[in-house]
Amino acid sequence: MEKDPIFSTNNTNHVFSETPRINAKEFLLKYLHFWWLFVLTLGLSLVISWLYLRYTKPVYSVSSTLLIRNDNPTRGGNNGMSSQDMFSDIALFQSSTNKQNEILILSSRSMMERVVKSLDLQKRYAVVGNVKTTDIYPTQPFELQIIELADTSKPVSFEVHFNSDWSGFKLGDNNREWLVEQEMVLPQGRFKIIPRGSSYTNLSFRDFTVQWLPLQQAARFYAGGLEVKPANDLSNVLSLSYINENPVLASAVINTLMGEY
Repeated sequence: MEKDPIFSTNNTNHVFSETPRINAKEFLLKYLHFWWLFVLTLGLSLVISWLYLRYTKPVYSVSSTLLIRNDNPTRGGNNGMSSQDMFSDIALFQSSTNKQNEILILSSRSMMERVVKSLDLQKRYAVVGNVKTTDIYPTQPFELQIIELADTSKPVSFEVHFNSDWSGFKLGDNNREWLVEQEMVLPQGRFKIIPRGSSYTNLSFRDFTVQWLPLQQAARFYAGGLEVKPANDLSNVLSLSYINENPVLASAVINTLMGEY
């Protein structure tokens, strides 16, 4: 009589595969054939970076903060000031002042028109370099004096090319040479170029542009770089920032805007 085996054994064959080793020399030789492609990519990257830095104008951001105070004389108690308003003024928490209204006032065209008038920004001056044209407010070496305009609703612009001693200039491609402080009778009106002290008189730059803008158009142009927003949700402080290629101009706009407000 056969007996069934109580235990059975299964033999399993384990096959181990050897991990291939990476030969560094063969790996480098494999890609060394494409060395020219790596050099070309590096060269193109350097050229693109140089062109970007060469032709792109830097942009600056100037910011400040403004405290909105509510000096309404109709407040009751404590010399016209309620305890809630006293706490608001001391702790800078918002009380009855509507910050959104103040933001609209600061961002309004009429407020920017006052800034433009105060800083004489209807006239824009720029120096023409080999690559870029740069705003030079307030260091322009000359002043465009407007005696009479043929049409005050249209902008006027000139390319001014001074001679070596700054005694005369030409306008655009016109070969006629004008003397400084000489009255120019042009289709756009009557003008004078008045020299003024500037660091540019000691430099080699002789090509400039000047543009006059109507007040409303100038206000719209300069308002484009302004941003007014609450500093936070709890305080009566507004954050003002202005972005422009000319940091001196941006600072002047912010300071004058707060002064006019």
